[in-house]
Amino acid sequence: MVLASVRQKARGGDVLTLPEPCPICGKAVELTSVNEWETETGIVIHADIECETEPDIDGEEWPDWHAEHYKMPYVHWMPYEVRALKWLNANYRYDGRELLALAARATGGVT
Repeated sequence: MVLASVRQKARGGDVLTLPEPCPICGKAVELTSVNEWETETGIVIHADIECETEPDIDGEEWPDWHAEHYKMPYVHWMPYEVRALKWLNANYRYDGRELLALAARATGGVT
């Protein structure tokens, strides 16, 4: 098994909206990049996800937003990320450039 670890955009730069909302505010959560995957199978090992409400990290509102959204990451975000990866791998494979929907199984809000 070969693992690749390169920051890549999902679907050639498009953002994939996950079917489960943000565990903190209930807004949409987006897959912004795939960072690690098995090269032979396309199974995603690690991906970056962001709540759609996340402000620019250099903005004035970011510290307050981050303090609220990441107050208890092991309680809220770790279980969410596990469920997100299970859903992602049940419906997609990653070829190093883009997410590829598995035929007749992909569901959820691709935007």
